[in-house]
Amino acid sequence: MLILDTGSNILRDILTRRFSKSSKPDLIVASFCDYDGLMYNITNIGNPLDRNKVMVGIDVTGFKVIMERSDVNVKEYLAKYSYAPFLTESGDGATHDINILLDFESDAIKSLSSADQLISDMADIKYHVFAAYLMPCFKEVFEENPKPLQPQLIKIRTDEAIYVRPLADQVELTYRTKFDDDDDFEIGKVFIQEFSETRVAGPGVRAFVGKPPNEVADIFSSYDNSRAAYVVISLRQQVITGEAKQLNAIKLCLSFRNYLHYHLKCSKAYIHSRMRAQSSHFIKVLNRALPNEEKGGEKKTMSGRSFMPQA
Repeated sequence: MLILDTGSNILRDILTRRFSKSSKPDLIVASFCDYDGLMYNITNIGNPLDRNKVMVGIDVTGFKVIMERSDVNVKEYLAKYSYAPFLTESGDGATHDINILLDFESDAIKSLSSADQLISDMADIKYHVFAAYLMPCFKEVFEENPKPLQPQLIKIRTDEAIYVRPLADQVELTYRTKFDDDDDFEIGKVFIQEFSETRVAGPGVRAFVGKPPNEVADIFSSYDNSRAAYVVISLRQQVITGEAKQLNAIKLCLSFRNYLHYHLKCSKAYIHSRMRAQSSHFIKVLNRALPNEEKGGEKKTMSGRSFMPQA
């Protein structure tokens, strides 16, 4: 599955270009967001601005509910990644949910043999926040005496959300997605039905169009279900054994909504291009079917001279 995340790609590009400049770095002022509502703010700090100090501020919006849970220690989980030494909570413009201060004059930065891992981890920080909640769910659910954590609703957009429900033998993710117009809705129904009807080895998938599944109907009771669809993915132990597979599953699960809408837009573009090509072909056929107009007026002889018949 293709992972689509414009925000993290922009972050990778900015930091890669900054690490590649050892002298006379440019001033950085960048603000952008990704498809899941995360806001990124990358700036130099200080007064006057110090080009050797870059603050990366990330507001995790819908994922902030995970950071506020008392039974989930997100900061402890983030401490295992390469950006942990650069996390800061106060001062130096640290005003976002997650703040990472990169001082390019510090020994910690200069001692890096390669910045690729640091940049990659920073770009994946959204998945790490989600994993801080899901990994304990996997651990508890897949033990002999499960004591799963409480469910969590993550509102990634105004009308879209992910509801995570740890059960006795699996972790169930319910995606609510909203389509922009009727055309998207009709094409989207084909996609999500295909997900549920295809039988392949992997997580179980169920699709619901226009109404949520009964198990979570009360959770989504306040939402408008016109042009809405629900996809339920069940993660079982046999398909995500081991931490590596679990982390990969978390990335794929978070990118599922973007994956669905990306292919929906591609399908619409393909259909429109085929329609334009067919229309152009039909117009050419109709033009060839038009009778040739008889040319009146001047006539010429076989030698090319003008021939004017006498009255």
